[in-house]
Amino acid sequence: WGYIDVRDQAIAFRLALELEITGHHIFYTMADDLGVNATARELTERHLPHLLGDLDRLTGKTFYDLTPAREQLGFVAERTWRAWLKVED
Repeated sequence: WGYIDVRDQAIAFRLALELEITGHHIFYTMADDLGVNATARELTERHLPHLLGDLDRLTGKTFYDLTPAREQLGFVAERTWRAWLKVED
């Protein structure tokens, strides 16, 4: 249910190219939001109830840990589909 606007992805890609770091690193570069009008808890209850106990490990609104992208790349997605459709979160 994750997503990213292509313009935000281009920024994340540029930041990764400019980063002076060696070795292998994983960055989830996506919006801190879900691509549906539901919360992580609602989606987990509906589709993945056996994972409800893992919800306390979430670091934001999405199922992905965006902390490395924020802390190491300095990347935070700025665009959301909700703004385009004028949907409240």
